[in-house]
Amino acid sequence: MLRHLNLRVSDVLKEAQALDIEAFPNVAHVLLREVVDLVASDAIQKLGIVREASDIRGRVRVCLDRIDPKRDDDRLIDVWAEVVASGNTPITSPTMHDEIVGTNRLPKSEGELKRLSATYSHLLMRLDQTVGGSR
Repeated sequence: MLRHLNLRVSDVLKEAQALDIEAFPNVAHVLLREVVDLVASDAIQKLGIVREASDIRGRVRVCLDRIDPKRDDDRLIDVWAEVVASGNTPITSPTMHDEIVGTNRLPKSEGELKRLSATYSHLLMRLDQTVGGSR
């Protein structure tokens, strides 16, 4: 649960977590990407970060720079890797269209989707804690 970010975003996250990944893997992936983007955008606004970020990769990068500037949080290593990788990655493709129909495509298995969810869940929690600590 996200306590310090927008409550509607927290509600969307709760609903996404209740989704049957096996039955709806594509919808689960789209929701995961959107929740990450919504949380990053809300955190940037609430923390008063003025550095511009025009896409999800940029917004996640701005957030990572704020919460893990030395890149020493082991639980964020995979998020950092996705953000600095060249080309499209499963969550940080420039557009939703690229995410769904691009060369990278959606996660190919329930296990891959669960791995992505676990990878980004720590980012969401750290951003929520950071926003809460800034008040």
